[in-house]
Amino acid sequence: MNFEKIKQAYLNESSDFRLATEKQVDKLSDWLDANDYHNAAHMRWDDYQEEMRCLMHEAYEEFAI
Repeated sequence: MNFEKIKQAYLNESSDFRLATEKQVDKLSDWLDANDYHNAAHMRWDDYQEEMRCLMHEAYEEFAI
């Protein structure tokens, strides 16, 4: 995803934001700070990453042989 898509996913509170890389989140965070937006980019991204880890673990436990 490019920066504009990451930015729109963040601003629209889309779960697609989870696809961003940490470097992209850093860039978005700088942009949010520079443009006086409430900046929760790292916190939201970390939450999405944790949710995905939990879902993957649950799926593994349920479907692993």
